Amino acid sequence: MKSNNFKFKFIVNFKYWMLIPMVLLVISIIFGAVFGLNLDYDFRNVSTFNVKFNTTVTENEYKELSKQLNIIVSEKFDDFRIDRIGEGAQNGLYVRIANDDGSFDNKIDELKNTIESDLLSNCKDTIDSSIIITTTDTTDVLPKNANELIGYSILSIFCIMLFVLIYYSIRYNLVSGLTFVLTILFEIAMLTIVMIVARVPFNYYFVLSYFVMTICSTFIITYVNNCIRSNLSIEKYNKYSNSERVYDAISKTFKPTIIFISLISLSLFAVMFFGDLSLIYTVISILIGLIISVFSAYMFNFSLWSFWYKKSKDNILKRRIEIEKKKSIEQNKSDDKIIV
Repeated sequence: MKSNNFKFKFIVNFKYWMLIPMVLLVISIIFGAVFGLNLDYDFRNVSTFNVKFNTTVTENEYKELSKQLNIIVSEKFDDFRIDRIGEGAQNGLYVRIANDDGSFDNKIDELKNTIESDLLSNCKDTIDSSIIITTTDTTDVLPKNANELIGYSILSIFCIMLFVLIYYSIRYNLVSGLTFVLTILFEIAMLTIVMIVARVPFNYYFVLSYFVMTICSTFIITYVNNCIRSNLSIEKYNKYSNSERVYDAISKTFKPTIIFISLISLSLFAVMFFGDLSLIYTVISILIGLIISVFSAYMFNFSLWSFWYKKSKDNILKRRIEIEKKKSIEQNKSDDKIIV
């Protein structure tokens, strides 16, 4: 008896869907070769200094000063960031300028002189002249060492994959465990490729996107596997093909999964409005990871499972069904005794 109403038969078109990551892989190789990795300020030499106002300014004055400062800095530099800092009379603006080879030192000193002499005069019609503009000494921030971070991240993901491989092999079947491991490796590659193609900067917190993606994939795959597991042990589904079991499970789980992912995404969008560019880049990479987790969990993981899984060779399933039969026989005997 066939009960699934899932219309999107993606498994039969698996090889066509896999053209998407293949095309992205080629593009990422070209982009990587031509432009290199788009590294955020965490992994670059950055020169920083503060622009101090030495008095309390209103919100409108703050916005005008920030606007004019952006104009002055942009006339001399292309790669820079300006963030708000401090409160009350200690407020100001924090300027960061990419200075990878240290060749901008003199130019930055000239910029600071220009800021002190011209910033207030550029907005004299809207700013109180009692404000005194000063700049602090320039500080050079060296790139962070990401080797240890990446090493611990790889170890953590490896431990997660090993644990889930063992868990899936015991609870479901060995094929489910193996396809999960391949799915995680596929996702890691996909997220890296998409970030290179989309030119999303890699910062010190980008590993969060890999962890969130892995956790979401684990949730989705476990959720769907629970539905498939129940289908495999029910007699009326004996004539189902693997793809039909997948479609039936997805028809039951897809809507709750999308709601779950949407709620996470809305929370991340809210966070974006209260952070600097580094946080925004991190959130963007997490959102990309969520999309990839849905794509890979449904289209990659369960397509592979449907191709590889053989019910006749699933010893775990056979033992489970045998146990269920024994329980059923014992229950019937118990009922007969009660009737007598």
